[in-house]
Amino acid sequence: MKKIWILIIVLLLAGTICLLAIFDVGRNAETGQNWSSDYNSHNYLFRTDSVKISEPLPDILLADQIRISGFARGNWFFEASFPIELRDGSDKVVGQTIATAKTDWMTTEFVPFEASLTLPKHLLGRGAIVFKKDNPSGLPEFDDYVTLPVLFSTSTPAVIIDEPATTTPE
Repeated sequence: MKKIWILIIVLLLAGTICLLAIFDVGRNAETGQNWSSDYNSHNYLFRTDSVKISEPLPDILLADQIRISGFARGNWFFEASFPIELRDGSDKVVGQTIATAKTDWMTTEFVPFEASLTLPKHLLGRGAIVFKKDNPSGLPEFDDYVTLPVLFSTSTPAVIIDEPATTTPE
């Protein structure tokens, strides 16, 4: 019976966090970027003028492997990809991956992309996923980035509950 109550409480907490993330609309205080997390028919919950993120949600609790998907303007890609960084609360880069275009990227319109990233162990607290415009020229006037705030919990231990057997196994 204890296991059921613990499961119910965990599910309620997870649902509450998801609802808070879904209905939040605002400005990223660190970068000043306008972003919105309202749901629409295109299934993206975080958007700027350059990038629309379908997953993960802003301020969502991340653990282990994450899938990243959304849309970016074609000029963000070079050779059908652009870099993504994972930063901890101290703004230190703790992970990197490459977003890959799923359709033709030679456009100024939005292009769907996907990426995956394994989080390092023992990350806790706030952090960010930084989507960086690929800039092969290296000229600063062509740099651009979008920051998605996230929460980390990769060091949460598994909860093991030992209850004495109340019935005999059959």
